[in-house]
Amino acid sequence: MKTLWIILFGCCAILPFETYALMAANNDLGDQASLRRGAQYYSQYCLSCHGLQYQRYRTVAHDLAIDKHTLRRSIIIDPNVRWTEPMQSVLSKQNMQEWLGVAAPDLSLVTKQHSVDWLYTYLHQFYRDEQRPLGVNNLLVPNVMMPNVLEWLQGSQVAVRKEQGQMTLSASSTGTLSKAEYDQLVRDLVNYLAYAAEPKQQEQQQLGIWVIGFLLIFTILSLFLKKEYWRDVH
Repeated sequence: MKTLWIILFGCCAILPFETYALMAANNDLGDQASLRRGAQYYSQYCLSCHGLQYQRYRTVAHDLAIDKHTLRRSIIIDPNVRWTEPMQSVLSKQNMQEWLGVAAPDLSLVTKQHSVDWLYTYLHQFYRDEQRPLGVNNLLVPNVMMPNVLEWLQGSQVAVRKEQGQMTLSASSTGTLSKAEYDQLVRDLVNYLAYAAEPKQQEQQQLGIWVIGFLLIFTILSLFLKKEYWRDVH
């Protein structure tokens, strides 16, 4: 019997995969403003632990039309890092291993490994759990070993068990953002990670349209040519 496993986003623990109704991220890779905000949010809240080894600051600046001053001020959080370098995590794996018990994984391909909707849902499903080492848990990934770094923005949640045995979340305290504002922040964040996983995705889709158009025209011309060649035979 084969068992599906998922690598935990935020830690290296491995857990059996369970079916879960995912929330719709409704992200848009064509929204440059969203991608720029997402890049900034990632640097502020994620890059301390989670690097993007296949993404360079220079590429981000070029693709998202970010000038060097803005890049240095709001995205490159380490003053010693050059803009030609990859987006490496600030903390070393050794420090994370000592302080958190696990080294946080690189997230370059997290939206390929799972999906944008999975990631969007994951960042909404943290709740307080005093039995866990870090005081938090996650409905989508039970026994998570990642701290809820966005809790002060979203507010605290507690898990409530329904009569059918299912768990649901209820707000126990408010954060600095409204629900709509937090949803937009997470949408921007996962939108940026979707871009980071495949930076040329938009260009490839546009190119694909031209290729399909060429093939259709070529097919039509080939049919007319075949008809012309076989006219005398018939």
